[in-house]
Amino acid sequence: MGSDGGPESRRGADKPGRSFHVLAAVVLVVCVLVGFRHFWFGGQAYPGREIAPPIRGLVIAHGVAMALWMALLLAQTYLVVSFRVRIHRMLGTAGAVLALAIVGLGWKVGIESARNAPPEFQLHGLGARAFMAISVLGVTMFGIFVGVGVAMRKRPAPHRAAMTLGTLAAVTAALDRIDEITQPLLDTPLHAAFGPFSAAVLIGAMLVGIRWAMAGALDRAWAVGFGALCAGFAAVWFVASTAAWDSFARALLGA
Repeated sequence: MGSDGGPESRRGADKPGRSFHVLAAVVLVVCVLVGFRHFWFGGQAYPGREIAPPIRGLVIAHGVAMALWMALLLAQTYLVVSFRVRIHRMLGTAGAVLALAIVGLGWKVGIESARNAPPEFQLHGLGARAFMAISVLGVTMFGIFVGVGVAMRKRPAPHRAAMTLGTLAAVTAALDRIDEITQPLLDTPLHAAFGPFSAAVLIGAMLVGIRWAMAGALDRAWAVGFGALCAGFAAVWFVASTAAWDSFARALLGA
């Protein structure tokens, strides 16, 4: 994560904004812990099955990288609240490197998961090659939002929004594994529009509403960022079932 911008005085700080982003970070961390509980607490894939041996090491590496990112998210939001901006900036450099590693690992996991998927694989009505779009393009969106956040590091409001929304894009897989959220969304217009990203859209809308309530006004950075995130989710969901993606996926898989 990048810096939080120039020094802000304690008197003029955006206290509701700072408190909100701590709350948002906690919500996302809880979602990751619940969604990937089979992995974190049992070393298993969802819904309690064995991780395919050929990709086990890769999945663990990706899981560790994401765990570090979520810990960093909590640390960075705490540092902002406690006005330790210098440490926040120092950790921001490490965060940018970690984000690049997550994108690379995310692509590798998506490709290898599709390569090792059984012929009968189906998830959200998508076969293995089609679902690979959800994995690799989803983590690419994470990278794009983090990149925007780094570029906006001297503008606190869009910086924080981009970092948090980027993390929301990265935790889509965790949210999609929380049956209590995803099952009621099946066969709804939300699922028709966003597929496996439906739960992330729902959580994002909730966060936008909370931010609005805490600030007493619609946060422009969050509104624009969330709109862009939803547009990206819808685009990925559409692209996943196209012939163009299938051709690209075949090339990636060497099929």
